[in-house]
Amino acid sequence: MQVEPAEMLPQDLLPMITEMVEGYWRAFLTTGTRDPAAALEISRLFETRVQEMAAGLGGAPGQAFLQAVERERERLLQEYEADPAGFRRRLEVPMPPADPQPIQRHASIGETVVRTAVRATVWESIRALFRAFR
Repeated sequence: MQVEPAEMLPQDLLPMITEMVEGYWRAFLTTGTRDPAAALEISRLFETRVQEMAAGLGGAPGQAFLQAVERERERLLQEYEADPAGFRRRLEVPMPPADPQPIQRHASIGETVVRTAVRATVWESIRALFRAFR
């Protein structure tokens, strides 16, 4: 019989894992979305903290802890991808201020295509950043 990793952990650790991963998301969404260097630092600090906690638990409990954190990170990433605004509301993170876009009355098709491609690339980069640090 295979034991689920969550069963190896004390039950009081599971809510702490959720709060820890949500705290990472709060920090990332408030600071990291405006500053790529801060985003990397936030992710590095979080990963270091997770590894230190797993090492403190040692052996199978440490591995179970890492697996539980990874599952929680994946669950929250899916929640964010499904509804970013709702995710921010749930975590009580304000929406970023909208950058005022200058009104261009005569934007060409080429400019519109380039602007759309740049926006898509930025969002793909953000998703890749999240996936790289889980």
